[in-house]
Amino acid sequence: MHDLDISAAPVAVLARDEIAAVLLESHEKRFVVFVPHEGGEWVAPGMTSGTPRRVSQPRAQVTGQVPLVGLAGRGFAVTGPDGEPEKFGWFAMTGQAAADAVEVSFTSTVDVVTEPVGESGLVFAIVRTQMIERQDGLLTFEKPTILVHTRDGRSVAMHS
Repeated sequence: MHDLDISAAPVAVLARDEIAAVLLESHEKRFVVFVPHEGGEWVAPGMTSGTPRRVSQPRAQVTGQVPLVGLAGRGFAVTGPDGEPEKFGWFAMTGQAAADAVEVSFTSTVDVVTEPVGESGLVFAIVRTQMIERQDGLLTFEKPTILVHTRDGRSVAMHS
């Protein structure tokens, strides 16, 4: 039996270079769907994955020590002709910011992106990242650093 949530609807779309990311959301789940631009066309994926919506508390009014609640990320890498992932990929992040947050910056070793905070507090961004090798030899996505910028001029770092 499938647990498909048919109430999921697109709430945001971002396009960067050769990739687009579509954020689907329902009351219980949040999905990011990557759509690469290949051979002059946008190619819909054959598979997607999501995370439970982790925000179940009221939105904070002031940004505190944990500037994003329910932070979740998902990566996407194109496979090269040799069957191995390319050196760089894309990493999408979602979360909820406090009411005084105006924008959020995501910085990797190869890219910097700043996105506005949505009216509801939704934060959604895609940033190009480097693929890095873990100690066990598997490749993973570099995790970008995150700064939440507030209306009063503060920049609050998200610590992992």
